[in-house]
Amino acid sequence: MGCSIHLRTEEELNYWRARNVDLDKIACDGCRSDRNGCHWSGDCALLTCCLYEKKLDFCGQCPDFPCQKVSEWAEEWEHHSIAVESMKEMKAVGKENWIRQRLAEASRQVHRDIQDSAGDHAPGREDKMSPTALAYERLIERFVAWAHTQPGIYAAMVVGSRARADHPPDEWSDLDIVMLVADPEPYLTDADWLKNMGDARITFVEPTAGGDSERRALFSGGLDVDFAVIPYDKLKLMIEHGVPPAIAGMLRRGVRVLLDREGLATRLSSSDGSPTPPSSASQAEFVEVISDFWYHAVLTAKKLKRGELWYAKACADGYMKRQLLKMIEWHARTIDREGRDTWHDGRFLEHWTDPRVLEGLRPAFAHYGRDDIGRALLATMDLFRWVAKEVAERRAFAYPMAADEYATELVGTLLPPDSQTCTGDSP
Repeated sequence: MGCSIHLRTEEELNYWRARNVDLDKIACDGCRSDRNGCHWSGDCALLTCCLYEKKLDFCGQCPDFPCQKVSEWAEEWEHHSIAVESMKEMKAVGKENWIRQRLAEASRQVHRDIQDSAGDHAPGREDKMSPTALAYERLIERFVAWAHTQPGIYAAMVVGSRARADHPPDEWSDLDIVMLVADPEPYLTDADWLKNMGDARITFVEPTAGGDSERRALFSGGLDVDFAVIPYDKLKLMIEHGVPPAIAGMLRRGVRVLLDREGLATRLSSSDGSPTPPSSASQAEFVEVISDFWYHAVLTAKKLKRGELWYAKACADGYMKRQLLKMIEWHARTIDREGRDTWHDGRFLEHWTDPRVLEGLRPAFAHYGRDDIGRALLATMDLFRWVAKEVAERRAFAYPMAADEYATELVGTLLPPDSQTCTGDSP
């Protein structure tokens, strides 16, 4: 616990960085780890004496501590003397009490750092925070205090609403923490570590948009936290070869670095400027989305005709709506040539889309019933058609009318007559 190599402290890494030592080699799983595995000095005399000869957990348990061997070792380096002082404290109060004291001390320091990073040193700042916001801050403090004791966690950041200024968090916002770790598996296969943050009432693992995994947890009080667990090597590759546009856009909206042992998280989050909207569609991309949409319009009608209501509704209100959303985003960006921010996955759509689109969306979602799914399908087709035609007109694209007319005709022959009430072509 007191060894700066084991904890990979910034001071330790700076020492070796100044000597041009590969920081990947500055790693140790601790004095009680396998001396043939990840151990800083497998032939360490103290290790041999304490762990292998006397079968102790740490030198402070020895009646001869501090012996001459330990005292001489403490004089070699400053971090050696710090480790010995830690063992003296541990011997005086007991290992478990010492660990609790260190965690409490780390928590207090994290709290001070959070206050400082907020840029508001005025007394009573916490009095101005809502109970929910304060509860999340306390959870962050507990997370950072715990993360500092975990050498396998190299960096951690808050992203999303609780890190950005644009559309800041409200009472219903969750907390998104990105953990950059040596090995994601322990955090994904076991949830016991969550107890360091609070009482996790519900937790599960799901994939992230970037192809990694995250552990989602609902803590007491309804605190909703997503812990994205990313291999640290992947971060290094991102910095070396370029950050994917989706991740870069998320980072540009705001990042709050909680832990950064090697400075890479700070480098990752240092890009300036506003989020860059996705590039506008080409003629080929435009036609591809339109063809995809009309194909699935016919498929939905076929499933509905067969009586597969679940599949039909999932297609009409799921897959087809994603194609519609692409067209709505392109439509918004063709209106605003300066580059309207259309966010992602429909976030804040009510703030950036054309009001006519919002009106068109009202009838475009279905109840679970044959006639209503058919009605919503036609409404979705009408909305998609006029939005796509306006994009085509503004971008000087050719709208594939033949595909539209053919699909519309087929849908008309498949749907029940009671469904066919939406036949308009404009908002």
